[in-house]
Amino acid sequence: MFNLLDFGSGYDRYMEVMKQSDTKECVQRGLIGLYLSLGKMDADVMNNATEFKIAEVCRIPARVDAPHPQIPGLTVEKEGPVAPFVKSLSKTLNNVGLWLWERQYNSLGDFIVRTLEDETKNGNPPSAAAFVKTLAESLPDYYNDVSTMNEGEIYFYRKAQIMATTLHLRFKEDHPGLFDFKDIDELTAAADSMLAASLQIQGILEYDETLTTKIAAGHALLPGSAEENSLRAASVNAVEKLVALTGGNCNAVAFDHFLRQEWRSAKPRNAPRPPSVAGTLFY
Repeated sequence: MFNLLDFGSGYDRYMEVMKQSDTKECVQRGLIGLYLSLGKMDADVMNNATEFKIAEVCRIPARVDAPHPQIPGLTVEKEGPVAPFVKSLSKTLNNVGLWLWERQYNSLGDFIVRTLEDETKNGNPPSAAAFVKTLAESLPDYYNDVSTMNEGEIYFYRKAQIMATTLHLRFKEDHPGLFDFKDIDELTAAADSMLAASLQIQGILEYDETLTTKIAAGHALLPGSAEENSLRAASVNAVEKLVALTGGNCNAVAFDHFLRQEWRSAKPRNAPRPPSVAGTLFY
């Protein structure tokens, strides 16, 4: 479920100003709270999630106090800068919950298990590539992470690849017939703004002066823009080159994890701000 809602990084700059946790931590906290209070996270829970409930359990300040436009000293409540993030979380849960219910899946997990059972029922080995493709085709608004640039398509599939990797690492020993993906090494790094920042702090990726100034000033990049596509594609390509230097002794997923850990370790020492991309549902 967290993988489905793993977006909203473009709102972290507002959360930082309001001295709140970043969007990832808010969503993790909210999902844990929902599960502890309801004992389940099925299609019905998703379909009935409201903006008010999401803001409450995730502790996201969707509404803020503002001066009354006509009466001095009086404040009124209005939607704050992160209100669109809460709306997107609620809409995602509602839409996917309805999609699952219409197809008689009890939950997102039920859909995943039954999908992998279908893909392997004829003796086919479990495939990360096939699973990623199924996610992108089944829930395109949330997993078909494809951009167009210079009249060509760039297939990032960030969230779908993270889902495959997470399931593989967690369940490959207990359920190898479903989750021991033999092609796991073929997955790429997760193309997002944090990966770009992680590569920048290592001196592997360099931004031009214009982009550096824009990011430092907190200006958001547009989803699907040439700047965003270039950053994401360059980040994935850089990791692939690092993997090649190891002679096959390390895959892209492991490099990705290492780079992100290095960025988190450097964060208290003024690590570079990840580029902000507002409005995307892919990271």
